[in-house]
Amino acid sequence: MIRINLYPEQRRSQLQARSDLLKQGVVVIGAIVGAVIACAIIASVKGNEFKVVEEEKAQKTVRLEELKKEIGVVDNLENEKAALDAKRQGIIQLRENQEGPVLIMDHISRSMTEAKVWLTSLSVNGKSVRLSGMALTNEDIVDFQTTLQSKPSFSKVNLIVSQKEGGSADQPLYRFELSLDG
Repeated sequence: MIRINLYPEQRRSQLQARSDLLKQGVVVIGAIVGAVIACAIIASVKGNEFKVVEEEKAQKTVRLEELKKEIGVVDNLENEKAALDAKRQGIIQLRENQEGPVLIMDHISRSMTEAKVWLTSLSVNGKSVRLSGMALTNEDIVDFQTTLQSKPSFSKVNLIVSQKEGGSADQPLYRFELSLDG
């Protein structure tokens, strides 16, 4: 087969250039389409990962709220425990404070029955007690002091004053003051 070139040389170079340009255009469009497809795939994968992360976040938010409620319950229990401990300490302190004066009064009243004295005043300041009273004789005051010294509640019994005061000529009265240390 014989071919005859009817196109002039210039026309042939234009067609060749167009053909090359068309090939380059197809390659560029193919590259762009490929890049768009790759981006779409990556976006889809990242979107799925984002959904998974969002679901985990929602689950952890729910768990956080549950834990906050539990922490609130624990805090309330700790506050109640502290309040109960304070009340318990108050009760213990009241019992301790109650036992001291009761024992002191018991020892003093028992000692009074053994000696012939009566009290006119009594003051308690912690473990220290101050007594004032009257007796028929100084011996009664000494007996009262000796009896108090024998009681375990008092470590030290001091006679502050003992003096004759009032009464009749044949039966005088003696006023006394004692200091007791517990």
